[in-house]
Amino acid sequence: MMGKAFRWLYLLSTFLLMIGQAISLSMVSAKSLKDSGIEVGISMTDPISSQQKVTTVISIQGSEDEMSIGSKVIVNIPGSTVQSDVEGINLVGAGLQGFDGPTITKVGDNYQLVYVKNSESVAGGEQATISWTSPGWYPGDEPGEVESTIKYEDAQDTSKNASDSTQSNTKGTLSPAKPDFGKWTMMAKTDDIPNYKGVALMNPSNSAVNVYDLPVNYGNKKMSNATVKDVLPADTHFVYPGISVQTDLKTTNNIRILKLNGSGFTNVTDQFAGGIKVNGRTLSVDFGNAMNDGSAYVVEYAVALDDGQTPTTYGVKANSAELNYMDSEGDSKQATASLNQAIDDNSNGSFKFTKEVKQTEYLMGSKYLDYTIKLTNNHNFLIPSGSIIEDVLPMGLDYVSTDNSSTAVDVKPSVAGQNAQWTLNQDLDTGENAVVHFRVKVDELQFQPGEKINNKAVLHRVGSKDISSNTTV
Repeated sequence: MMGKAFRWLYLLSTFLLMIGQAISLSMVSAKSLKDSGIEVGISMTDPISSQQKVTTVISIQGSEDEMSIGSKVIVNIPGSTVQSDVEGINLVGAGLQGFDGPTITKVGDNYQLVYVKNSESVAGGEQATISWTSPGWYPGDEPGEVESTIKYEDAQDTSKNASDSTQSNTKGTLSPAKPDFGKWTMMAKTDDIPNYKGVALMNPSNSAVNVYDLPVNYGNKKMSNATVKDVLPADTHFVYPGISVQTDLKTTNNIRILKLNGSGFTNVTDQFAGGIKVNGRTLSVDFGNAMNDGSAYVVEYAVALDDGQTPTTYGVKANSAELNYMDSEGDSKQATASLNQAIDDNSNGSFKFTKEVKQTEYLMGSKYLDYTIKLTNNHNFLIPSGSIIEDVLPMGLDYVSTDNSSTAVDVKPSVAGQNAQWTLNQDLDTGENAVVHFRVKVDELQFQPGEKINNKAVLHRVGSKDISSNTTV
């Protein structure tokens, strides 16, 4: 009897060992099929409307050991979506840790950014942001669908190369208009700021592109004794306008006057040089009787921020102007125009937002995965208290707990199904960070050996747009 029991036990042990070997082989096989782990990603604003801020976010992740010195990351953005030349592309926040650059050149119809791997380390996931202003398109004039691309080219092993692309639709949203007076801008505009629409975004690092255009007498009326006055908001001043709707960049006192000729413009600044006055934050232009014949003009200038201003301290301020003139009947008339302005915080590049998983390979029976989300303020742009870090967990992962070593967040998140949200309980200033250490339980029945579990977090920043972390695998 004992002999039979021993034989059954021996057979059962052998059978279980065979299952264990089969499972082990499948896991080894899955591991042997893994690539180098180097991945790149790219996203772009979609759709792209006229005179909109366009943001492209690029990412690269992979271990330092897998990347050869001298390897390149090459990004192409569609030139048809860029309002001005290279100087109009905002590279604040465009750096990648472990890479030099980017250098930027025009290649064919695209702008190409090139990063070169140096000897510095690379974190689990790096993000960078490139932004610019789209041109003004009338419906039917937009370029249609456009594409941005990214590729990693290893300096020694081409099998490690990786690439990604993204497409966006473009929309013409301008309407032909013939105002007596207006305030237009060559800056990007945004609806992302609560309680405001169409806010002009000033570039804090390149003031020459913060250009306003004041159209005068586009209705071709007979105007006499015409004067234009524009008073900048507090904490700003006039600077040289480095871009224009035409090619002649001549100015007087940093003010440019253009005459509308058909569908084009002629720089006539010299003609009105004696009537252009700038006193502190106030400009005035005396057109006299130049519009008695129905001529139309544009006043062009650029605005810069006073030292020490940040998006938080500056807020949103109105930039207002007025036109005073006498009409053909001899009656005094006034027209006004205003546009709100704020500082472009380029928030995807201002903040480093990463997510890592401790167990890059999950072994059956270990039950848990441990994640770390880290949000760092790299620049002088406040991340307000009350902002929310959100993680929508994939099906098969269930939230368990948040470690008390987490910082600057409430350790008891709001959890609803697969959605977990941690609230920032303090402002994050320059150099400060918030860290979330949390654990999830794995439902092993939901996954197959070798399957990847992809997950990322999202920051809902009070008063600004959402930011996504890298994707953990």
